[in-house]
Amino acid sequence: MPDERMQQWLAGLGVPPAILAMVKNIPGDSSTPAGNAAPAASGTDGVGAITAGLLRQAATALPRPMQPDCKILRNKVPGPRNIVLCATHGHVVDTDTQMIVAKDVADYKARAKTAAVDTAKTIGKATIAGVEAIPGGKTVIDGVKGALADAAQLPRPMQPDCKLVHGKVPGPKNHLLCAAHGHVVDIKTNMIIANDVASYKETAAAAKAVQGVVKKALTAVENAAADAKKRADAEAAAQKEAEIDKAVGVVPVEISLLVNGVDGPADGLKLLASASADHGVGEGRGYVNALRENGKGFYAGKGVPIPSTGILYIGTDKETIRFDILRYTAPANGVLRLKATEKPATGNAKLRHFELTIDA
Repeated sequence: MPDERMQQWLAGLGVPPAILAMVKNIPGDSSTPAGNAAPAASGTDGVGAITAGLLRQAATALPRPMQPDCKILRNKVPGPRNIVLCATHGHVVDTDTQMIVAKDVADYKARAKTAAVDTAKTIGKATIAGVEAIPGGKTVIDGVKGALADAAQLPRPMQPDCKLVHGKVPGPKNHLLCAAHGHVVDIKTNMIIANDVASYKETAAAAKAVQGVVKKALTAVENAAADAKKRADAEAAAQKEAEIDKAVGVVPVEISLLVNGVDGPADGLKLLASASADHGVGEGRGYVNALRENGKGFYAGKGVPIPSTGILYIGTDKETIRFDILRYTAPANGVLRLKATEKPATGNAKLRHFELTIDA
């Protein structure tokens, strides 16, 4: 049997305890390797070959820790966001646990299918309990259980003297009545599938009822999963926005805007103030707020959240009106006073151009 030094060497390589136990029970003798060298085979026991096989098994066991040179490649594996492809080795990795969970994408899909079957079995058990709780449901389930309990006799081979009659069984064309014995036969398989037409009907009705309940249960599970995903996505989006808000230093300000046209104050406009950071992580996030009209060309917005520094754009429902883009820094007193002054028309007379400035 391999000595304790062999056990220590294997453990140092990260061989799982279950495999160490297998190695420990191998008959024969072995020599301890020098340094990090693998132990050589000795005698006729083939210990070295067996050990090498066990080491290969340990190296491919799943799950196992990620390798140092793993390169993550997202959106290549059909699963949660934490399940990704390793571009270096082709295996599938769980970034939450830092473990390799499948040898490749095909292996991951096969494992996921097996997990889905196990989940379906669990749902089936819960569904049976739900049917039994419905008035009359226990009778339905008992019918199914009775058919299953009769599995030792059904299905069974047809008897030599069976006489088949068409049109007596409410089912597929291959399900026929045996006039000699009264049981129901599947002529495709030449097997007796029910002891009589009555039990055939009861089994079919029970199976249909359970199938309907299972379908509803699966739909409910799918809907719940979809709702949970929507909530998770919304929470993730809100968390990301909160992180951006913190990074750009969002502050609430009061925006006061005076709009003067060439003929005087410009009233009757529907205006939106849109602000964003001019660089960094918050550059792609906009902060849009409606401005209320106060008359005489004045428009205002209270408690408007904008980055502490950035660019500001005034949008309007009028296609013929354009405002300049303004670079700003939120004032310490929390009031951003702006002035928009219409420039004399040049070129396209229909387009009104307003110069946007900070009104000190």
